[in-house]
Amino acid sequence: MLLFPRSAVMTASVRRFNFQKVSKNMELIRASTPLEGQAMKAGAEVVGEAAVGAIRPLVVMLPWLLAKRHHVLKYARLYTDRGLDVLAVRSHPGHLLRPAKGSQLVATELLGYLKNLPGQAPLMLHGFSVGGYLWGEALVQLAKDPSLLSVLSRRVVGQVWDSAVELSEAPAGLARSVFPRSQMLQGFVQKFISTYLSAFREQATRHYELSSQYFHGKPLLSPALLLLSRSDPIGTVSANERLIENWKKAGVPTQVKIWDGSPHVGHFRMYRSEYEEQVVMFLKRLGLGNA
Repeated sequence: MLLFPRSAVMTASVRRFNFQKVSKNMELIRASTPLEGQAMKAGAEVVGEAAVGAIRPLVVMLPWLLAKRHHVLKYARLYTDRGLDVLAVRSHPGHLLRPAKGSQLVATELLGYLKNLPGQAPLMLHGFSVGGYLWGEALVQLAKDPSLLSVLSRRVVGQVWDSAVELSEAPAGLARSVFPRSQMLQGFVQKFISTYLSAFREQATRHYELSSQYFHGKPLLSPALLLLSRSDPIGTVSANERLIENWKKAGVPTQVKIWDGSPHVGHFRMYRSEYEEQVVMFLKRLGLGNA
């Protein structure tokens, strides 16, 4: 039995954070301080040190498609409770379907923000599902900006990838995910997606392929933690094993945690304590926060 209405619980959870809208697709999330809380209660705008704060380590979080804010906050707390800020970069299906007018523009926004970020505080990545594709688009653009690439190569000290998707395997995986009990419907969905990828090769598919090439072959060399499930039909273990092999060849120190039974981007929900332990141990190895 709930002691409080669900809406009250969610409101209390949101009050733990301070939000700053950076752009249409990006939001800065910080732990709410007592001073910020008092100003919010008084209806005042938080200014000065309370609003800007000391330059703290920043986690660039790349959620899955259509992730809601309350979903993102569950993961953001892993970092804000330990003294890190989180920049949530959201994606929706339209960004994926039209990369040149969607995902690539979001990647440009993200890199512009990072380029103008003051100070030298360390950065981290935590991506989910197609967040890997979005970061691949960012890597494509970074290759054309050597100075920014050099800066981020120094400042990005770690990366966590949860259920990273290889888009070449997406048709079969999505079909099994949507219709797990019907092979006939799986075949229909798989054929539909494959037809789309073929018909819109210039507008979409070639961008997916280039992003994948950079994500696999030209990554930042900071240590990586991959979080997977053998039951995930979309971010498959086999695809991520190829990613691990490529990253190790490139010189990325890579470790992996594989669960059984959890669905796509569902590891935290099913194995919360283990998931948190993996992230906290990773932060300790990087020397970040008060983990």
